[in-house]
Amino acid sequence: MDRATRRALSALLLLAAGSTAWAGTPTPELLDRVPSEQAVDLTRLDWIRPRFSPDPAERAHWQALLGWAEAARRARTAALRDSLRTRGVDAAALPEACYGDRRCGLILDAEATASAFDDWPAFEASARDAWPYVLGLRRAVEIVSQVQAPAPDADDAGTLAADLQRRAINDQILRYALDGVPGREMTPGDPLYATYAFALGDDVRRLDADNAAFAAQLMGRHDGWPAPTALPEQAQAQLWLLVQHADQRPDLQHAALLAMQQRHAGGPMPTRYGFLYDRVMLKLDGRQRYGTQVTCIEGRRAPQPLEDAGQVDALRAELKMPPLREYLARFPDCATAP
Repeated sequence: MDRATRRALSALLLLAAGSTAWAGTPTPELLDRVPSEQAVDLTRLDWIRPRFSPDPAERAHWQALLGWAEAARRARTAALRDSLRTRGVDAAALPEACYGDRRCGLILDAEATASAFDDWPAFEASARDAWPYVLGLRRAVEIVSQVQAPAPDADDAGTLAADLQRRAINDQILRYALDGVPGREMTPGDPLYATYAFALGDDVRRLDADNAAFAAQLMGRHDGWPAPTALPEQAQAQLWLLVQHADQRPDLQHAALLAMQQRHAGGPMPTRYGFLYDRVMLKLDGRQRYGTQVTCIEGRRAPQPLEDAGQVDALRAELKMPPLREYLARFPDCATAP
């Protein structure tokens, strides 16, 4: 086995692994207390408590856990870059992230959330107050799953349609819910929102991982992106949504982009292709083509870096997108929704 092959296999093994011990990083004592399968329970966050402890030994345990997560993030990113490189994809701009290691992401999110609180009682009280809101949204997801379950006598097409519908609706429920606590007026630095978003953000991460695996299997059954004759328009849009939000799987997103290019070669590209292209290439190359990914610069809406700013409107027109100025005007003001 040559060196390049060994590197490729190592990368794939790292990507396939869950939480594991990274080279040179011992497994910390607290790791077994971090949720690995079950959803975050805001009434059982004792694994975060050492972060606030005045005891140096307990704080050291938290620092060891945080160090493990940071090492995992670096390793997962390096493995993904190597894996993409073996496929001829330059991923030099790929940002560091946990990429599929759920506990890695949860630990880093816990640190970021906890940093907004002065002590454990304040953090615990916020988590307790946020818990009913989180439970309410989880119940909404359960209801959708029940309502959208395929009929007992459904054929394969009917089962697939119901499954895609369920996944797409729950994706939108959780993502819109992250915009703010339902029924509660948002204020800057709201402590309840911090712990609410911590739990709900992990729900999104778990849902995205499951949806990405489902999308990969569906694409595999169709040798790439399904043809319109195999998957009708609504289902096409729902599959695209799952891939668009599979940010923990840039490899899947890139494969889907290439599959869409092949499926629509010689014909008009759908608008969805432009959104996926920009999302993928911003991660891999640091630039986008169609200006669909937007940020705030000096208080004004602006596209993230473009391949060719002078040609962006002409490129958008090819995909039947409105001019960039009109598109930017649709976003809320930066002061209210950065």
